[in-house]
Amino acid sequence: MFLNKLSMLSHSELKQIDAASLSILSNVGVQINSDSVLEILAEAGAKVDKGEKTVRFTEDMTRSALSTVPPEIKLYSRDLQSFIVLGKGRMAAASGHNATFVVDSNNGQRRNVTKDDIADFAKIADGLEDIDLVGIQAMPQDVKEEATLLHAYQASVLNSSKHIFFSPESVDVVKAILQMARLACGKTDLYEASPVTCQLSPTSPLMWEPGAVDGVIECARAGVPLCILPQPFSGVTAPVTIAGLLAQHNAELLSGIIIAQLVRPGTPVIWGSAWTTFDMKKANVLICSPEAAALRVAGAQLAAFYKIPSHTIGPDADTHAYDQQLGWEKMLSTISALGAGIDLLVNAGMFGTGMTVSLEQLVIDAEIISICRRFIEGITVNDNTLAVDVVQEIGPRGNFMENPHTLNQLRAGALWEENISNRFGFDAWQAHGSSDIMAKAADRVKAILASHKPKSLPQDVQQAIGKIIEEFEAKYEVVLSEY
Repeated sequence: MFLNKLSMLSHSELKQIDAASLSILSNVGVQINSDSVLEILAEAGAKVDKGEKTVRFTEDMTRSALSTVPPEIKLYSRDLQSFIVLGKGRMAAASGHNATFVVDSNNGQRRNVTKDDIADFAKIADGLEDIDLVGIQAMPQDVKEEATLLHAYQASVLNSSKHIFFSPESVDVVKAILQMARLACGKTDLYEASPVTCQLSPTSPLMWEPGAVDGVIECARAGVPLCILPQPFSGVTAPVTIAGLLAQHNAELLSGIIIAQLVRPGTPVIWGSAWTTFDMKKANVLICSPEAAALRVAGAQLAAFYKIPSHTIGPDADTHAYDQQLGWEKMLSTISALGAGIDLLVNAGMFGTGMTVSLEQLVIDAEIISICRRFIEGITVNDNTLAVDVVQEIGPRGNFMENPHTLNQLRAGALWEENISNRFGFDAWQAHGSSDIMAKAADRVKAILASHKPKSLPQDVQQAIGKIIEEFEAKYEVVLSEY
């Protein structure tokens, strides 16, 4: 049977957090800095103070919105010919997400990310079996700032046919990327099948910037899957207590769900979480503290409580070095998420609290994900796997290696097989070059970049996507020149 899901909260505690979140929404409210969204909410019966731009949501509004969120979401490939399903029990993993720096494979030094780096990351992710989606790995620093995410999406979609997960900050960027996604998949209506998922975040505590909330509206109208991702810091932009952090986070997230469902009931929404605690002594945000791991479990439980697909970040690490801390933080963040039943894990390839990425780390993280997936599969117990008849046939002092049962089970995947992990004894390891994990990951990176051939887009589609970026940049040049 599968590993029993990890849990941090009882059903009564989940109901307490739900009640606290609804109280925050109805009594404190959320500031929404978009007049058009305020109008939508006022017409729907929310209590809107247009002067303060605050909205208080009734419990009925919240419950009604939750009732129309689909419990399962299909995330389609670029050609719309295949998909993965969130909400059916198997966790999907994505690379990413939005880092600034990369560790150069040639010299081991940290530097700014380029657009060519994004293309390499997308190609590696496309070639890794345990990476299901391509997250925008980082924000290239060698392009025009206003169009950074557009260039990153272009580099990704040209080098991978997998579903793309992106996180914009303005509605104009949302519109441009959806336009490019329509070109890439050859469909104008993305509601039935979308090759992209958009992540949008409120600003803690309890506020939506206009670019983000208008982006929610744009995606909901297009029918594109949304990941609503609050990012409160304990003791800074949310209560220092873990329960208080969870309740406020949930309230902020529910506000996004309400808005999306009012615009288009049935809009696919993912319950998102990028859990952070704040170290007061170091004045630093942490994503791999023990509390953050506990929150990953609690977040998965809350999403299941609402019957909504869940998301969290991982494999993650706060350390900046390739050291033992990197290993335990990566494994803790991953196993807590998978063990709790998270549906979507985003951040493979990252470390340094999400600021730094490397191609080798992406390969290593795929291995970690593979290990954790096998662990949570648990143990299958039936007549075939108990193999009493085989034991009886072999008897005392016998050898199972030549028995057909052994070969059949190995072919069926009875035991996990590594991609880069060392599984030699010492002498054999030395005979094979004494390579450490970083060297083996580097070899795999070189092999994928040299031999993997992602499905290409037609030349006219590539040119049309490039034209969208050119028009976007030209528009921003005009706007900026007016100030």
